[in-house]
Amino acid sequence: MELPVPMSEIDYHLLVAEFDMLWSRPPDAALRERMDQMMRLISAFEESRRIASSA
Repeated sequence: MELPVPMSEIDYHLLVAEFDMLWSRPPDAALRERMDQMMRLISAFEESRRIASSA
């Protein structure tokens, strides 16, 4: 997955912190959807860093 807009390192850490905060909440459909979206962004950012570091 490619990031829709460039994500900075700070944006990434804020996203991870928000995800961690949401993890402890009771699940509902909207929260699960938001967390799925967040995981896709986190994974895409980490993959882009992995690719950049191996180049």
